[in-house]
Amino acid sequence: YERSLRLASGLARVGLRPGDRLAVLMGNSVDMVTSEWACLLCGFLWVALNVRSADRELEEILADSIPAVLIVGSEHAVRSASLRLPAGCRVVCAGPELEALLGPPQAPYPPPGAEDPVRIRYTSGTSGRPKGAVLVRRCYDASVRAVERAIGPISADGSLLQVAPMTHASGAMLFPHVKAGAKAYLLDRFEAGLVAKVI
Repeated sequence: YERSLRLASGLARVGLRPGDRLAVLMGNSVDMVTSEWACLLCGFLWVALNVRSADRELEEILADSIPAVLIVGSEHAVRSASLRLPAGCRVVCAGPELEALLGPPQAPYPPPGAEDPVRIRYTSGTSGRPKGAVLVRRCYDASVRAVERAIGPISADGSLLQVAPMTHASGAMLFPHVKAGAKAYLLDRFEAGLVAKVI
């Protein structure tokens, strides 16, 4: 929570305002989580890019969403340098560059209201070009409650192993676990030996 506030205040310091887009290109990680929560806390719109998408697909989403900032996982820094980005989009690489961006742990703006947008989820269903579906805070909160009902009671001594990409629907599993005080283990790919070890 504190890191999310620090990211939000740092993003505000470089010019982001409520309604601006924050895109991320990274695997499952704490930085991905804090970027999403910064948007939930301050009204930026979170645009999570699937690292498995082709460059052309990423460029189409970036051109459509026009993010003010793109945060890139260090393992995707070289790839991001070859992408065509919208004019004015600032790229921040996870690691020292992202750490330098963090500000004080204070929300720079009031939290978004129930009808304020907080995320653009790009989806094509099963075919076609992805289209941006805008989620307002009310719908985001409803999805958290739906997941809680679907998976049953979560206790503080529970654990979540998040392996599927958090850019997709499986990312909705994290928030209910955190809300309950449970642990979450984030892996950015399935490797049988590592998954077995974590379990």
